[in-house]
Amino acid sequence: MSVIGTRARAVTDTVPVGHGPNGLAVGPDGSRVYVSNFDSDTLSVIDASTDRVRDTVPVGDGPTGVAASPGRP
Repeated sequence: MSVIGTRARAVTDTVPVGHGPNGLAVGPDGSRVYVSNFDSDTLSVIDASTDRVRDTVPVGDGPTGVAASPGRP
């Protein structure tokens, strides 16, 4: 996954995620980015402040997208 700096308007970093990334969502507070990886059958959880993968979650066969919503109290 490429990180694009809004000021530089250019790629500022690259985050290695699973194979076949095809869906992306930003968490409600902006601290996490979630990427679905179709060919790896996983979801990459990225820390937005460090641009590093925090976790890789197995999600089943060929995820094609991801959505984020606020958690319940």
